[in-house]
Amino acid sequence: MRYFMNNDSISTSNFNILLQYGQYSEKNTHLLNKMSHSGHRSLPICQHRTEILNGISRNRVTFIHGATGCGKSTMVPQFILDDAERSGEGDSVNIVVTQPRRMAAVSLAERVASQRNDPLGSTVGYQIGGESERSDSTKLTYVTTGLLLQRLVFNPASFQLYSHIILDEIHERTIDSDFLSLIIKISMEKYPSTKIIVMSATLQGQLFSRYFCSSNTNSSASNFAGADLLESDSDSDSNTDDMRQGKTFFAGDMTFPVETIYIDQLLTKSELFRWFSEVEVGTLCEAWVRFTQCLAETDEPVEVDNSIERIRTSIQSRFPNLAVKLEKAKKLLDKPNLTARVFNGLYRVCATLVRKMVRPGETILVFLPGMREIYDLYCELYPLECDPTKAGCAIKLFALHSLIPKEEQDSYFEDPPQTHAHVILATNMAESSLTLPKVGVVIDFGLRRQEMYDYQREMSCMSLVWCSKASAEQRAGRAGRLFPGKVVRLMAQEYYTHCVPEHDSSEMESSTLDQIVLKAKQLSKKIHMSTKGLLRQTIQPPSMTLYRNTLKRLVDARVLTDNSESGKITLLGHMVVRLPLSIPLGRLLIYGVLFNCTCDAIVMAAALSKPMEPFRLPLLMLIKYPDDFIAALERSFDSRVSFDQGEYSEPIMYVNMFKAWLRVRENHMTRKDVFHARKRFSIKNALDATRLVEMENTVCEIASRLHRMLHRHTKACDDVSALLRMLESEVDDSDCDLGATRPSEHSAAGLPGSNIATRLTSSRLGVNNLFSSNVMLLKFLQAAAFSPSYLLGSLSNTSPEGKKKKSKQEDSCNSDKLEEEIQRMGHDPKRSVVLSYDKNSLKMHSMDKHREVLQSLFRPKNVITSDKKSSCPVLVVFEEFEESPPANHVIYDIPMRAHILNQFAEGGQTMVCMSPDEQMKFHGLRQPYRLSWTLLRKGSDQKTMRAVSGWRNPIGYACETRKINHIAVAAHVQGRTGDVCGIDGVTILPPLYGGTLSIIMLMTFLPPDYPINIVIKHKRIRTVRMMERNFGIHKRTPITHQMLVTMNTIRCKTTDLLGRRRHDILIPPSDLDQWINFLIHLVLSQEYGGDVMAAATEVVSEETDKGYACISMFSDDGDLQEDTSGSISDDGGTDSLSNEQAQDQGQTTYLEPFDLRTIARYMRFNVEEVKQSTKALFDDFKERLE
Repeated sequence: MRYFMNNDSISTSNFNILLQYGQYSEKNTHLLNKMSHSGHRSLPICQHRTEILNGISRNRVTFIHGATGCGKSTMVPQFILDDAERSGEGDSVNIVVTQPRRMAAVSLAERVASQRNDPLGSTVGYQIGGESERSDSTKLTYVTTGLLLQRLVFNPASFQLYSHIILDEIHERTIDSDFLSLIIKISMEKYPSTKIIVMSATLQGQLFSRYFCSSNTNSSASNFAGADLLESDSDSDSNTDDMRQGKTFFAGDMTFPVETIYIDQLLTKSELFRWFSEVEVGTLCEAWVRFTQCLAETDEPVEVDNSIERIRTSIQSRFPNLAVKLEKAKKLLDKPNLTARVFNGLYRVCATLVRKMVRPGETILVFLPGMREIYDLYCELYPLECDPTKAGCAIKLFALHSLIPKEEQDSYFEDPPQTHAHVILATNMAESSLTLPKVGVVIDFGLRRQEMYDYQREMSCMSLVWCSKASAEQRAGRAGRLFPGKVVRLMAQEYYTHCVPEHDSSEMESSTLDQIVLKAKQLSKKIHMSTKGLLRQTIQPPSMTLYRNTLKRLVDARVLTDNSESGKITLLGHMVVRLPLSIPLGRLLIYGVLFNCTCDAIVMAAALSKPMEPFRLPLLMLIKYPDDFIAALERSFDSRVSFDQGEYSEPIMYVNMFKAWLRVRENHMTRKDVFHARKRFSIKNALDATRLVEMENTVCEIASRLHRMLHRHTKACDDVSALLRMLESEVDDSDCDLGATRPSEHSAAGLPGSNIATRLTSSRLGVNNLFSSNVMLLKFLQAAAFSPSYLLGSLSNTSPEGKKKKSKQEDSCNSDKLEEEIQRMGHDPKRSVVLSYDKNSLKMHSMDKHREVLQSLFRPKNVITSDKKSSCPVLVVFEEFEESPPANHVIYDIPMRAHILNQFAEGGQTMVCMSPDEQMKFHGLRQPYRLSWTLLRKGSDQKTMRAVSGWRNPIGYACETRKINHIAVAAHVQGRTGDVCGIDGVTILPPLYGGTLSIIMLMTFLPPDYPINIVIKHKRIRTVRMMERNFGIHKRTPITHQMLVTMNTIRCKTTDLLGRRRHDILIPPSDLDQWINFLIHLVLSQEYGGDVMAAATEVVSEETDKGYACISMFSDDGDLQEDTSGSISDDGGTDSLSNEQAQDQGQTTYLEPFDLRTIARYMRFNVEEVKQSTKALFDDFKERLE
């Protein structure tokens, strides 16, 4: 999954390259018509139509509180539109409706268009990041919250273009929605004609009405007066008069009653209790006890003795042994420890609930926190889908998740036939704005994932938390629309009553505020308010601590010049807030311009900013049959490997794929030709055509906005102009119905207009001329942009500190022992993967059957099964190549087909081989050469974290058969549970020059607050210590004087270009790319012999003797730690480094230069002479390039 950019904030109406050619196929039209059932006019909200319209007419702000399913999201905008058309004011109506999720915006627009019998994009349309379907005649547009927010931040006057702004699902307290509410509140005073409608199923009392109807936004807020919160005055009683401007309606409730069932009822009601086996009852008892433990910490402790007695009495007759265990519950009540998670065995309980509660023609909706949990429950439910007799009727399983393409989920919205039942496994995206048909039962695990910023780990984390009562009620509201329903909450009733919060907390209370602080800075200049004063006006202001930490982080990232109120947005900050992109992706674009690989950087940023990659994402839940699933995995993986070209770089893989598509695209002139070419290209390369369109749109949007930040008549500007022209669709095919066309915004950006002549001119430039063929330069680009998110990849027999593991548990995964065991069995460990049996699976099927299934599915050379106590119970041997991989590959990997085993398990440690007749499980997936990744940290006070890459790309199961370590860099790092983090956009840095090149990359771009210490002996750098690791420098691959001077020059130039305050937002021209190429030339032109590949990339702990000098490169803190380098007795001690470049007063620096004079004292060279010789070499190198 990628979350570096707020994709919903990018407007793509001007870059709608080609959404769908022939979009309204017969199948889609039939589906939309089926969704538009005749009963939509009888929804509960329709009973309040006149009252709502009168309220909107008489009040500036209208608040509509309607239960889930009452029809407010589809009908209220139509009330307004129909009323305006009847009164002859239809031409003046421009309604925008915000939705928190992309899928909700699209599906609601499709549904409303179908209800009105209008083609989508005519009267009703939508606009989300990377996709748009609207025209000049569109009067009702569904948009994502982020898109409207971005538009109003940079153009507050656009507020007056809308006659009505409808904020739907306002209770989902995202940062974007809270800040959008603030901007709307401010704009209301300046533009009084726009009506505001606020809608939700769970309005928080009078919180929103008091907020929007107060009028204190112009009050001065220059300081915090010592308050811990950026407190707003909007809750004061003095605003009572202003509240008369707003009107609140309660519109509609669930049509039919819904029965709520908790764990308590499952254990005490006889008609429910008899469904479960002894193991399942034990699971429910354990879960109930864990929930009940938390009641001891409530303000008013709850008595649970009676509940324990009722449950004990209930189970005494069937399972007396379990009744005894409940007696221990009282002893546990004073030890509350309820971590948010799915308790062991609850999936099996859920499967029983589905089996017993399923009804033909109805839908069961199960709420789960994420894809991993959806997959685990799917494996538990799959036997019910295969064998209808187990559930009493045929079942069809579905998964509803943002990672699953929308076109794959169309069938979810069709009514289940009378002979079948649908079971939908969904995340909280199914809580609102999506109409799922005939939901009779909701099973709620009560969990969700929430993004939080962990200041201890200094990263954003996706944390598993218990959902609120408001969220639970939203989920329950999915049932009871067409007939009576049931909701099963898998938690204790008393816990839900007394411990679950009423509402989910606002993201502003816990998430990173980077984008919002920058937007507030940008907006504050236009409305003449301070940034703090602006944030103070949000509905629930963030804490002072969170605000200060955000400012510090932005200053450290050189996005702001300083953390004072007068601090300015830097060039990088303007890039981040204007596009908008994450900070690493903003750096990627700036460095791309400076390194003369602008188009490469644009494509990388576009691909990494999208939540879904353009490659197809095969899922067993969708494909169903293992053989077809493996075939889809192979097609997708082969395509990725082909575009990766052995570089083990996800960003470079995306660039190569996009270049291949552009070569195909430039030979097709009409939109119709482009559509068919895209379809053929997507099928051939296992791509999703729709997501490829979205990527094209994002490339165009980023390129257009970046173009405005480039000096005219520079190569970067010319390249971006050519790229935009190459992606421009022509208009010589008017007979082709393609929906909305893209207006020419290029002329406004200083670009040539769109016509055949300019298109042919750009085509003659050629795709290769727009993109860099220097892979080394592209890896330097990523090392610079994504610093300091560096990773160390090592084999599993070494710990992160390079010491042998000694515990028995760790020794079982020792790669050396596993390698020896495979060799003892007479097989090549470079072509083998080891699995372990699942004990339950082994009880049901013989070892021969396990071997037969593996042989049939994966077609390896051989499958060897042995005793389950063996260190290699199941050995799968592949034979893909006899010789070593190509020499230009970064990694000497195991056969690519062996990766399919890991992909079949979807990156987990359990592989489930399912078929209609049987289900087998394997565990382990061990390989002696697999690389384990560790996130390199700044200091010893930060906890070591294991990094897990996406399993779909080659790096996901990368194995290094040469037994060397690797350094990599990640575009995005996100914390997970415990000491694990997820990494995305990973690139393995080149292990050339004995691995010293990778170390040079880190030394060149590490920020100054990351100490770099070196050990010098005999005039040579022996060890470099960075990020709590020692990297050895082999004498055959030295870091020379010229390399040090060149690294220093690059750091100084980067400081000069990015660090100083600028009066404009234009990226200045630079020769930085030539210095980067010169550094690469210096490294690769050195002569060295022997196999020293592991010399530098290996974490070393060599002994240190007399004569060593330990020097800090630009920091005065810390020698090499004695426990990793022995006793240090240096000749001159440790010298602190001074900044050798004169700095302007108040200037911030991004990369401080090394103190060459201090280093020169120990390496015995003359700084000035080396500088002069390096400059002479550089001039000669540049002349030869020209």
